[in-house]
Amino acid sequence: MGDEFLIRILMVDNSSGAGLNVFEAEDGRQSTQMLADTDVLHRLITDISLPGGIDGNDVALKAKDRFGDIPVIYLSGRPDSLRNGLGRRDTYIPKPYRPDVLIAAITWLLPTSGG
Repeated sequence: MGDEFLIRILMVDNSSGAGLNVFEAEDGRQSTQMLADTDVLHRLITDISLPGGIDGNDVALKAKDRFGDIPVIYLSGRPDSLRNGLGRRDTYIPKPYRPDVLIAAITWLLPTSGG
């Protein structure tokens, strides 16, 4: 999740309001610890610039290593900070963004009942 507190809270509120279970982390270290402690992850939303010495690029790679080819939504005001190539189910949303754009991307990435 994003490192800016108010943006993160808004994202969590909007995602939870859309009926999604959300785990939030304030920095890259907390994000990677949550990944290690979680058994199931359907998608990852991460700001690329995170405090804590581990950025969103690294968090996404760790998530894909642990959970396979899960979709990742990268958020950033600096598109040049995206080091990871976008997979077929990944997306990049530039800041500033509207909450409805994020929710649309999240719901587009919902797992289907067929697998």
